[in-house]
Amino acid sequence: MSSELLQHTFRHSWRDCALASWQKWPNPQRPDVLSVDIINKRYDEETGVLYATRLLILKSFLPTWVRALTGGHSLAYFVEESVTDPHGERLVLHTTNLTLENLLQSEETCVYTHEHRKEEGEFTKYEQQVLIKANAWGVAKKLERWSVDTFVANAQKGREIMEDVIRRVEKEASAFQKGLSRFDLKKEESSLAEDASVHHSDL
Repeated sequence: MSSELLQHTFRHSWRDCALASWQKWPNPQRPDVLSVDIINKRYDEETGVLYATRLLILKSFLPTWVRALTGGHSLAYFVEESVTDPHGERLVLHTTNLTLENLLQSEETCVYTHEHRKEEGEFTKYEQQVLIKANAWGVAKKLERWSVDTFVANAQKGREIMEDVIRRVEKEASAFQKGLSRFDLKKEESSLAEDASVHHSDL
């Protein structure tokens, strides 16, 4: 079995990171991610925690020298289980492969947690870990090494995508807030005008 643990700090709030995580796919920077669909979700009203299951479909993640041995699978299916805790400001995503699991077992866990740094602001700590176990006789170690290297490369691209999506989320939130401010201002102006009209009629 092979494993890899990556850590990163997003200089953004946990809320924005969590929202961005849900809006991450599809993305043109990762055309191999074909679709991500929610197949089950449950909201706990007492705790405020959201549990969700998503099905991910990717173009085959195996190298050509392995696909030749497995009949040339062109698609790879993964299932992701997530727990979003807005009160504890913690998001956990656990993903496993469904395709060729008898040949290669992949378990990836991503954790986003709130991190407050005095005088610096609200950050988000991000941990991403993968466990790989290959059962291919003669090439197991080679396949595991290739899988870990691919994970590291995709993780780097994933962080870049997250930064782009987070900026979009922040921009949309800012525009929404400005819209509310303009609405409140117009409402206040309308109210003042109405009061002035009533006062004028009383005279």
